[in-house]
Amino acid sequence: MMTRAAVLRIPAALLFLFALQAVPARGEVEWTSLGTASLGKKPLDVATDAAGKTLFVLVPGEVLVYSADGRTLLGRVPVDAGVSRIAAAPRGDKIYLTDQKSRSVRVVRVDRVVRIEVDDSPFRGPARAPVTVVVFSDYQ
Repeated sequence: MMTRAAVLRIPAALLFLFALQAVPARGEVEWTSLGTASLGKKPLDVATDAAGKTLFVLVPGEVLVYSADGRTLLGRVPVDAGVSRIAAAPRGDKIYLTDQKSRSVRVVRVDRVVRIEVDDSPFRGPARAPVTVVVFSDYQ
């Protein structure tokens, strides 16, 4: 006659044997190309911000700043020739450049500049002022 304790040991032993067996798992990966940037120079390293909105591509002598899809060049940051690696801060407002020759890490703040065309808009003050305030008073 089998006791209750013996009944509980049998399933646990069977589970242990099943766990030891290698069970092949099959998986699939779906992917879609979102864009390609033609750099003109050999890429050395790539980094992106945590939100994936800005792509930083290190090429010899500069960092190319692209939109996340790699289609729009937003700007360029000149760097020393020895810079070989790049990392980005989570918000994308700083990049960290590793220079193996000088054994240093340089921190660079990156600010986006948005230009607003106001050529045909009414304004007051000097035309060459660093800040132009445009007032639209005809809206109701």
